[in-house]
Amino acid sequence: MTGSSPLFSRDTLIRLARAGLFGVVAVYGPAIWLVMSLLVIPALVERPPNLTVRWWVQLLGHFPFVGIPFVAGSVGWALPRAGGSGVAGRGA
Repeated sequence: MTGSSPLFSRDTLIRLARAGLFGVVAVYGPAIWLVMSLLVIPALVERPPNLTVRWWVQLLGHFPFVGIPFVAGSVGWALPRAGGSGVAGRGA
């Protein structure tokens, strides 16, 4: 390993790829929320995070509403267009 973060290492991505889209989404959606809410935002507002029910709901919501678009954009998926195949760069 080259010293990169274990979350973004090649081996981790290969294992997640075997789990399919939902395996990748289940890791990256909540990971984005955790980094932002536990590291970035507290550093900017200079106070610790408030872990309430709302915080947990938003963490769980990052699975479908952030993770799926993130992974879809990363692999080049796009919304279907009239006359297109729904895959970026392909179709009429």
